[in-house]
Amino acid sequence: SEMCIRDRIMAGPKTIWAFDIGQCSLKAMHARLGEEKLEAIELAVIEHEQILSQPDADEPKLIRDTLKKFSERYNITANDQVIIAIPGHRSFSRFSKLPPVEPKKLGDIIEYEARQQIPFGIDEVIWDYHIFKHEELPDIEVGIFAVKKQIIQQYLEYFREVGIDVATIQIAPIAIYNAGLFENLVTENATIFADIGTQNTNFLIADDFRLWTRNIPLGGNNFTEALQKSFKLNFTKAEQLKRTAATSKYARAVFQSMRPIFSELSAEFQRSIGYYTSINRDANIEQVYVMGNANLLPGLIKFLQQNLGHKINRFDNFSNLTLAETVNETDFTDNILSLQTVYGLAIQQLGRAKVNTSLMPPEIVRQTMWKRKQYWFIGTAACLALAAGAVWLRAASDASAIKADQQQNEPAIKNIVNKYSQWKSEYQQYTNPESFKSPLVKDLQKITTQRLLLPEVLAEITSCVPKPQDGLSTAKTPEEYIQAAKAIPRDQRKEISISNIDFSYVPDLTEEVLAKLEASARTAKLQTKVKQRKGAGGAGGMGFGPGMPGEFGPGMPGAFGPPGMMPGGPGEMPPGRKARHGRRSRRKKSRRRKREATVVTTEKKNQAFVITISGVTPHKNAPSFLTQTIMKNLEEKNAKYAKEHHLNFWVDKVSLVSCPPLLPPEQRDQLFKDNKYDGPVDPLTGEPLINDTCFTITCVVRIGNPPDEQKQNQNSSLQNDNTQNTKKRRRSKRRRRG
Repeated sequence: SEMCIRDRIMAGPKTIWAFDIGQCSLKAMHARLGEEKLEAIELAVIEHEQILSQPDADEPKLIRDTLKKFSERYNITANDQVIIAIPGHRSFSRFSKLPPVEPKKLGDIIEYEARQQIPFGIDEVIWDYHIFKHEELPDIEVGIFAVKKQIIQQYLEYFREVGIDVATIQIAPIAIYNAGLFENLVTENATIFADIGTQNTNFLIADDFRLWTRNIPLGGNNFTEALQKSFKLNFTKAEQLKRTAATSKYARAVFQSMRPIFSELSAEFQRSIGYYTSINRDANIEQVYVMGNANLLPGLIKFLQQNLGHKINRFDNFSNLTLAETVNETDFTDNILSLQTVYGLAIQQLGRAKVNTSLMPPEIVRQTMWKRKQYWFIGTAACLALAAGAVWLRAASDASAIKADQQQNEPAIKNIVNKYSQWKSEYQQYTNPESFKSPLVKDLQKITTQRLLLPEVLAEITSCVPKPQDGLSTAKTPEEYIQAAKAIPRDQRKEISISNIDFSYVPDLTEEVLAKLEASARTAKLQTKVKQRKGAGGAGGMGFGPGMPGEFGPGMPGAFGPPGMMPGGPGEMPPGRKARHGRRSRRKKSRRRKREATVVTTEKKNQAFVITISGVTPHKNAPSFLTQTIMKNLEEKNAKYAKEHHLNFWVDKVSLVSCPPLLPPEQRDQLFKDNKYDGPVDPLTGEPLINDTCFTITCVVRIGNPPDEQKQNQNSSLQNDNTQNTKKRRRSKRRRRG
């Protein structure tokens, strides 16, 4: 497998080179593995002629010039293996909890999870994964890391141009994580690593078996841009003013100009910590380590420490790294806050890292493997040639045997050549631009062009959920949310919790099809309630029959029952009238069938989604609250809204299918024992759910370009005219028969 090939390439290198191309400079470390520690043989820090993120900077040219300077000063031998880092803001990381499964099925589940989590086509990226698991816990977490192929190819091309062959590619956050583990900075409690760079900040939270990363788009350049605006300077002068802020006579004004960036960076740190603690309730932040040259800015660490409530430490000590005599200790000390990435890369390439993922393209990994075995192949081929010559000279009979074998295998060889020619012609046919005119290819193209339709529909649906009250919507931490929630009575909270959204695609949606879908959704709801009522009785265990409040049963006003169940519907005889038999009745039925067939054949197909939304709300007047909020918002996503926002779908019809209480009356009495409540509670606030209401809403989302209002009104008037004419003809026929 590719992972085995990669491990064999990495096994036991003598020396390695680790590269980190930052926004300001290139950092490189030449290292080897000592008896107990790593040893740095050489250290290179080469600044770019211009910061890569400046508006007028030519990033590819600047990187090529810096690598050219490196190749002129340092020598990389054939025995040195090279590992490089991709910046965190150009990579993608996701962490998911997996269900307990058999080990042989774990790979399939991870691949499925990768296809769901990565926001690009799986063929557009290079991805790898690492399984995080505690020895004493059954939980399995997987970290999925991906980078787009074109970014990787661009970085590889930079190094190829200066004659450097890359063996491994890693993303910067994982390298920092490996460095922290190697330095024993990660314990059972959570540890924060914040690499504040020039343009972005790599924010990591790690413990002994779990990792979570996030990229924050704030860095040293934001402080420079704030000084540009305040002092009306160009970028270069503002950068120089920032670096000399502590000794400048305008120090007070400088720090006052940068204060909003301090606050924004602190707020992003607090938001990240709040999210991590919300998904890992047992997490306990113990220590915070910062790195990156932006931390040299006076007052930044003190400000973060006051706002986060944790002690901030600089990651400026590599206790498991020794320096050779060839390394300038002054250069190492001056740049130590920006060397964590190359340090973590060196740890991985020397086989001492916990996470050994690599984003090298598989085809390049195979080429490297074959290249390392080239000398063995040459020797083997020479031995085979000598052996063949000896056999040829020793026995002339062997020559005739070989000739016979050639004649015997010649038809098979020709067959293989013919198949190759056939497959080559088919490949040229399908890669020819003219072949894209075929219907099959057009249909395949429609699949890729419409692949984002469903996420857009889901985004519009979720945007209709009402926002909570002011206190709940502005809460930043779980404690603030609990305090704000308890300040509002539960039955007055304007909250809606959606538990399930089902999509049913209908290629040709008519009123009959819509009625059947709504009836089946309601029937499934009723069957679920009946089963729960027959058993022990859980939340929502009461079944609602016809006539109960909030239920749309068969035959009730406003019901969505199947055709034939409502009064006067198809299949039901009008009151006081007997069925007529005979020739006239048969002619009438025949004409009616022809009219219906004509309507069906001439009706235009209408693609649509029938969406069923299920959830719970604590509001005491749930039907009115749902009608005035989420249902009203859904109805506003009509054809007019779609035309204004250039959407190719719109909401046509919204219905409240059911709205029963979450806990039925007979179950409520069982939950009170000895005047104590022993039922389900809100997991966050601890409040009982005895008065909450569950609901089911259906809405129709039409697919295609929204209809023009004027044409729609004309079609509606024509339909009304046809209906009136049909009624007149029927009344005339009845009078003639009477």
